[in-house]
Amino acid sequence: MPSLENLTIESPSFDRIRKESGRSTEDGLRLLWLALNDTRSMVRRATKHQVQQIVNASTSTPVSTTSATYVTTGLEATITPLRSDSTIVVDVHQFIASGTTTNWSWALQRDGSTVFTIFTNQDNKPFYSFTFSETPGNGQFTYRTAMLRDSGANSITAQGSNQVSTITLTEISP
Repeated sequence: MPSLENLTIESPSFDRIRKESGRSTEDGLRLLWLALNDTRSMVRRATKHQVQQIVNASTSTPVSTTSATYVTTGLEATITPLRSDSTIVVDVHQFIASGTTTNWSWALQRDGSTVFTIFTNQDNKPFYSFTFSETPGNGQFTYRTAMLRDSGANSITAQGSNQVSTITLTEISP
C-alpha cells in the first residue's frame, strides 16, 4: 500500500516546458507546478480514506489532427482497482493548442467511451488541466485523452514541440 510519506513532487525543468520559439514559458511552469501541488494536496486530504494505488503516465510525442471525430492524443494510463467501491481520481495536465480561428473539443475517455468533455472556443492557451473522479466498479480501466476539431481551418496539436503531458490515476477506497 503506498505511503504519503513517499509521495514527492519534483519541480519541473524549464528545459522540458517550452514554447514553439524554444524559450521556456515561466507561466506554463508555474501552472504545472500549481497543478502538481494541488494533486499532492488532494491526495493528502484523501487520507481519511485509503490510497490504494497511484498510476502515472506521460508522453511527449506530438499528435496533430484536423478530424471532426475524436483522435487519441497518446496520453493514457491503465488501472485495475483493488476494490469495486473505490473512487478513481484522474488528474490530467496536457499541452494542447490550435490556431486562434479553430474551435476544438478535448475529452477524457474510459475504455474508448467519453466520460468528460471540454469545449474551447478559439482558445490558443498551450496548457490545460482538469481533475475527474468516478467509481467505475470491477475490472481494468484505461483512461486516455482525445481531441477533435469542431470548426476552423487550423489543426489541433497535443504535445507540440515534444512538451510533456501527464496523467495520474489514484485509487481511493472508503
